Amino acid sequence: MKLVHDATASASPVWDVGSASLLWAEGTTVHRLHPASDTHAEIVVPQRIGAALPRTNGGLVGNLREGIGLRDIDDRLTWLVYWHRDSAEAGPATIDPAGNLWAATGDQLIRVRPDGRATVVLDGVTITGIAAGDRLHIATAQGVAVFDPDTGDRTPLCAAPAAGLCVDADGGVWVAVPDANEIRRITPTGDLDRVLDVPGPTGCCFGGPDFTDLYLTAGPIFVVPTIGTGAPTPRFPG
Repeated sequence: MKLVHDATASASPVWDVGSASLLWAEGTTVHRLHPASDTHAEIVVPQRIGAALPRTNGGLVGNLREGIGLRDIDDRLTWLVYWHRDSAEAGPATIDPAGNLWAATGDQLIRVRPDGRATVVLDGVTITGIAAGDRLHIATAQGVAVFDPDTGDRTPLCAAPAAGLCVDADGGVWVAVPDANEIRRITPTGDLDRVLDVPGPTGCCFGGPDFTDLYLTAGPIFVVPTIGTGAPTPRFPG
């Protein structure tokens, strides 16, 4: 495990394949790190942001406290969805292979289609992490579950309180468990497969030229090279 950036309070890491860079959120700031050149940039947004993800035509889509914002390549911020609920929080988000954005807002999970149509698919649940592969995985204080948005069923996968997670190319789920100071790989059938000792991890994602490097947020940003194989992060078409 190697330190790549001395950040603080970092969360929601995602690899932007188009710019070969790592994105993560911190307060009202989106960070972008280019590991190849060791350059780091900051993008300040008007309110707290839980996650920032790449868009198909450039720019970013962000899960902000008051809704889903689109940042164009000219730095202009517009609202795709604006909910402005008193109970809403800026939580984690992910994009599924179909191009839908899944945003956690403190007590709800909302599916946002590229045209801005938004649907609450889960209510009354605080989601601390979310990842989409062939299946949608959600993390809560009770652990990680596979979530079926069509039926609302949640199938438990891991009972440990989780802060963030990502899915590899084989369907394995890498889970940040801060209380245990561990990153755990859970197989698609729910078996514990691997454990990494990481102080206070908050999230993880695969990145690098071949998606074989596991990036970890734990305050600072770490990388574990060639530990597995991930898949390119889908871009949001909206």
